[in-house]
Amino acid sequence: PTKEKERMDDEQEIKIIANEDIRAVLEQSTITNTAYPIPLLITLALNTGMNLIDIGGLQLKHLQYDGNKACFYIEKRRSKTGVRGRWRLWDETAEMLFSYITCIQTFLGRDSLEQQMEDYIFCEHHQIINKLGATKSVASHKLGKDGRTYIKNNLTRPIGRVFSDAGVDGSIRFIRTTGATAIKNMSLGHQIVYQTFLAHTPTTMADRKYAQILEDEVMDEYVLKLPVHYGIQEFLPVVKDSFIQSTMERFQCPRTTIKKNEKKWLSSLIV
Repeated sequence: PTKEKERMDDEQEIKIIANEDIRAVLEQSTITNTAYPIPLLITLALNTGMNLIDIGGLQLKHLQYDGNKACFYIEKRRSKTGVRGRWRLWDETAEMLFSYITCIQTFLGRDSLEQQMEDYIFCEHHQIINKLGATKSVASHKLGKDGRTYIKNNLTRPIGRVFSDAGVDGSIRFIRTTGATAIKNMSLGHQIVYQTFLAHTPTTMADRKYAQILEDEVMDEYVLKLPVHYGIQEFLPVVKDSFIQSTMERFQCPRTTIKKNEKKWLSSLIV
């Protein structure tokens, strides 16, 4: 398919989730009894605009720590378009994600991340699935005959249940269009800015040139404004604390262990 067709497929059904519904879904994600890390998945989608296929394809090597700014980034190519995306993580997203990673790696008895950088963050390891009480992994990864890794999202139904329980008519895929619309409005309609957020290919020569000079700091500014735009800046810490607490309990991983291993493993992620 052409890149224009891919973009049309992405945007053929555009629905924006209202701010009160975003908050309702986030709140419900901490209440609904599920073995999956749904609060983290929804927060990642809000932060980066990634869909579940791209989130399911996240590997440890895609997580980067900028020591100068003391912040985390995700940098990866979008599975559908192959276009590089780089998203600064909100502090709450980073803490939730790294705590989740730390609990899993600690549970598996790993002392270092350096040999695990190809690991999928939301991996299919049967021990982890059993520990969580889940029936499936977040995503399935299969090697095709062409040598490419194909990713299948397994969580449409569980996440759909969270939306339904919250009384929200929608799905996690609409978070992507909601985020893109927010970025578009904040950037006063600058197409290349929200195309960069979505990891789309610039459509014009002028956009391609602008994309080359669009600095990460500019995108950081817009991404960091999203919680305020969504009206969830004061609620995110509540979601974070609830998720980390439940994850520590499931893996019997005390906070002291998380803090100790975070410091030890940061060196593997510094860029």
